[in-house]
Amino acid sequence: METVEEKQERYAPLVEELSRASEKEKLQILESNPYIQELFTRFPQLKVYLNLFDGIEKRLFLLLLLIGEGETLLEMMKEVSSPHEELQRLIRKLVDVENFYQPMGGLLGYCYQFLKLATEPPIASQCAYQQPPLLCLEEESKQVHRWVAEGIRELGRVAAIFPVGGAGDRLDLRDPESGEALPAARLRFQGKMLIEHLFRDLQALEYLYYKLFDQQLTIPVALMTSKEKNNYDHILLTCESNFWFQRHIQSIHICVQPLSPVLTEEGRFAFSAPLQLHLKPGGHGVIWKLAEEQGILSTLINEGRDKAIVRQINNPIAAFDYNLLALVGIGISEGRSFGFLSAERPVHISEGMIVLKEEEKEGGVDYSVTNIEYTDFVHQGIKDEPKEEGGTTSRFPTNTNILFVDLKKIQEAIEEDPFPGLLINLKEKFSRWVSPEKTELERASRLETTMQNVADNLVYPKVKKLSEDKKLQLPTFVGYLPRQKVISVTKRSFKSGKSAEQTPVQALYDLMHNHHTLFSKECGIELAPLPTFAEWLEKGPSYYFNYHPALGPLYSIIRQKIRGGKIVEGSELQLEVAEVSIENLDLEGSLVVRAEAPLGETGELGELTYSACSGKCELKEVRVENRGAILTQEAWTGEIKRHESLHIVLQGSGEFSATGVTFKGNYSIVVPHKTRVTVIQEGERVIFTEEKIEVPTWKWEYQLMPNCEIVLSKTN
Repeated sequence: METVEEKQERYAPLVEELSRASEKEKLQILESNPYIQELFTRFPQLKVYLNLFDGIEKRLFLLLLLIGEGETLLEMMKEVSSPHEELQRLIRKLVDVENFYQPMGGLLGYCYQFLKLATEPPIASQCAYQQPPLLCLEEESKQVHRWVAEGIRELGRVAAIFPVGGAGDRLDLRDPESGEALPAARLRFQGKMLIEHLFRDLQALEYLYYKLFDQQLTIPVALMTSKEKNNYDHILLTCESNFWFQRHIQSIHICVQPLSPVLTEEGRFAFSAPLQLHLKPGGHGVIWKLAEEQGILSTLINEGRDKAIVRQINNPIAAFDYNLLALVGIGISEGRSFGFLSAERPVHISEGMIVLKEEEKEGGVDYSVTNIEYTDFVHQGIKDEPKEEGGTTSRFPTNTNILFVDLKKIQEAIEEDPFPGLLINLKEKFSRWVSPEKTELERASRLETTMQNVADNLVYPKVKKLSEDKKLQLPTFVGYLPRQKVISVTKRSFKSGKSAEQTPVQALYDLMHNHHTLFSKECGIELAPLPTFAEWLEKGPSYYFNYHPALGPLYSIIRQKIRGGKIVEGSELQLEVAEVSIENLDLEGSLVVRAEAPLGETGELGELTYSACSGKCELKEVRVENRGAILTQEAWTGEIKRHESLHIVLQGSGEFSATGVTFKGNYSIVVPHKTRVTVIQEGERVIFTEEKIEVPTWKWEYQLMPNCEIVLSKTN
């Protein structure tokens, strides 16, 4: 049996030789290879199968033999009804792998890089890792206001890049009717799929821009999908059924990453069944190469969108408050190439860490701020240990996968290294077919790349030791926020009795924690203290809050729209509306306000035009008293059952206004388009008055002040 080291030794010169050869020469090199010649002598049938192929497919068949799968292929072909067709189907799947990984030597280079990572010892300590310089975003300040204002002004230069092709295996998400495995993008959180939340957060930024500058803005989006669990088909269907999220179809670019073969730690292909490869997405780092090859980066740059925000789909709180705007503001105003949003990192959690890397080079020191994935700690020689003995907080901040990028700098970086952050994770086990009677559970992995490690190539090179001030001026920056405000992920399904960390249940708790802070500290609403997460798990949610992100998204805007009052523990408040004025609300039970057109008018093709013709709601000195919602741990799905509720639906530009009213019991109120419903109370009677309106009777005016704060005024 050939050892891993012997395989590496055999592959290395061939990868180099094949990379320099023409297609015809590559075939000649492989056909004359002694290892393959010996196989043909031992198994003449392989030559018969070779004649099924031409060109690149013939070369890939020879590569499979070279990698050591010849005898296995023969055994598997005995077990299928149409061996020729099945073998051809297998080879065709590998064509995409060969083409995509050509810069590293195609399929053989892929296998060689895998073996190098599987056997490479921890890197020698030519590198020193320090805590990166941090830009404080933990609280509002004059500097934060300036960054946020700059981020808003420059939104016209910004695109959004969303990797949405993750398999989401740990979620075990399935279609309730068919049982089909679903990708993470289809997870319903607070009533909407995760991919819908991404676009709603963009709408919030665009609406804020419209309110300040009276200009329509559509942020172009690049989505990276995969064919894992039919992800591409699901994403396309979701976009189409949601009318491309009320955007012009030309503003959404979709690229599909190839699936990569899973290899065992000995470098064998992991076959799930005869001639059926285990294939997995190759990590979100391939997004840069895909976007460049498919012309997406060039298109965005030519359209004046030379900067971008990047965020992972499984973090629903990434766009809270000023998170994304401060990120953009820092990146653009300070001329940075790359940026991370970060936060405190608990030790021994499956999250990467952001480090300042000092690498000794001839003539000086190279400085870079980069990410190290948790699966790569051992290889990089990093210990996951607390900053203080006995503590629980890592000495390095966490990687949230919320990024700022300069697209022109990214083009330069991926030209140098198209596969940033290469790593393998051999902790997972795959079932590998061995024979008709035998399958083995083996440690295996695919070669992965990480999108944030493109920062490895954004280096401040060959200088003397930098001062702390100079470190703050590196090409890559790190904005630092409170953890609960910036990261809470939906990576795993919630199972009773097991840890709830990184599940949708914890994500909802963190979300409610942020809403609780917003309403109590910013809006001045009286609330009972939020229970601990352990108490929440035991007793269920103590509140349920949800609002359209365009209500703000800035807390400083929301606190001007919602002012004072009291919300009793166990209550539900949902505001699917942006134009709302609530003063001294007293809520005991359930209140749901839903505008069908919360941000403006929708055209015949479904495109949204931001305007004042939207649903509006005014509540002043209103008390809501009803039996409310039934809040359980399943509340994270958004499927809330209620005993009673005050439910207000605003159709089109419908307006609802109530002053000094007590709504007791169950109400379902529908306000028609171009209609204003006014409610007052006389004694025990609640009186509704309905009038037709041609234009809105009021709106919020936004003004960006010289001190960079945003001030709202309610005008007729």
